[in-house]
Formats: sequence, C-alpha cells, structure tokens
Amino acid sequence: MRLRVNMLSSYMMTKKQDESLLEDVWTLLRAGRLEEACSLCRSAGQSWRAATLSPFGRFDQFPSMEALVRNGKNRTLQAIELESGIGHQWRLWKWACYSASERIADQDGGKYEAAVYAAQCSNLKRILPTCMDWESACWAMAKSWLDFQVDVELA
Repeated sequence: MRLRVNMLSSYMMTKKQDESLLEDVWTLLRAGRLEEACSLCRSAGQSWRAATLSPFGRFDQFPSMEALVRNGKNRTLQAIELESGIGHQWRLWKWACYSASERIADQDGGKYEAAVYAAQCSNLKRILPTCMDWESACWAMAKSWLDFQVDVELA
C-alpha cells in the first residue's frame, strides 16, 4: 500500500512539473517565441513535444517547397505536398492539433496542455479558459481570426 502511495505521489509530482513546463510553453507561444518554446521542451527532455509545435522542420510554420528543401525533407514528401495541394499538410497538422486539444481537455489532461495545442489550430473553446485577462483573450480572438483568414486564402 505504501509503495502504491509513493508511486502515485511521484506521478502527481511529474504531472505538476509537466503542467509547469506547459504553462511556460504557453507563455512563450503567446509572446510569439516559438523557437524558445521548442528549446524549452527539448531541454526538459520532451523533444517529441517540440516536434509537435514545429511540425515542418525547424521553425517553418508552413510546408513550402523551400522549407522542405531547406530542412532536408526527401523528394517523396515534397511530391506529396505538391500533388495534394499546397496547404494540405498544414490543414492535416491543424486538424491533429484540434483533435489533441479536444481530447486533452475532455480527459482533464491540463488546461495549459490543451491550450498549447488549441493555440496551434485556434480552437478558442480550449484557449479562452487559460486567458486570465482581457489582453490574453484579445490575443486569442485576434489570432483565431487571422488563422481563419489564412485558411480561407489557402483553400
């Protein structure tokens, strides 16, 4: 029984540390400091999380042909992006972020983790609960509007 309690408290401490990391990542993303957010994730031993924040290699937020070539992506990936239409991979990534933000929030995974992924796809429903002041809420709504405009233009 005591071992079970120790394992549970160890898990809770890890969960608290994870939530603290995600709060810092959230703050950096809101400030437009994606590169620093990714570096923070990697320094915390969560390279996978850094990769989910910058999916197209380094800090390119859109999978352009130039970005794919510059980041050493192979010709197959370049061909897929060209054949499926520019922005297809972008929309797929945004859908994955939306799905992650919804699932994390539904499973009480932590408000900052849900907000980090929601910010990547402008899911206001999951971003706004972390906005504790009007400036944060204004940023979330403006970002959502801008992302929508970009998506409309790409479509």
